[in-house]
Amino acid sequence: MKAFKFTPLRSIYILFSFIATTTAALAVAPIPASVPLSGVLGSPFPDPLDPAGFYEIITDQDATSDAPVIYSAQGLPAGLLLNPIFGEISGTPSESGVFNVEVSATNENDETGEGTLVITIDDPSPVI
Repeated sequence: MKAFKFTPLRSIYILFSFIATTTAALAVAPIPASVPLSGVLGSPFPDPLDPAGFYEIITDQDATSDAPVIYSAQGLPAGLLLNPIFGEISGTPSESGVFNVEVSATNENDETGEGTLVITIDDPSPVI
């Protein structure tokens, strides 16, 4: 049996093999946050007093190299739109109810995370 000889070249090879394996293992798909939201029928969403004027889908990989590059949403209430580049939901809802919106975020490695965003749109309060 031949003894293993630890040479500088082998140590460099082992180091790069470890880094490549570790980097691949750390690349995790983004997961959209699930936060209940509410709005009022016929009023700007998410809140007319919100200075941003939109709701942004947040992931656990924002501000990292694996940050999402495209977002999607299925099941938004009528009148609400998603900006697929920035993950911003805005608009004026034209139907009331409780909506389970399936959101996803995909990073540049084609890793996709999915989640459900619950949006409740209430009818306006009656004016007395």
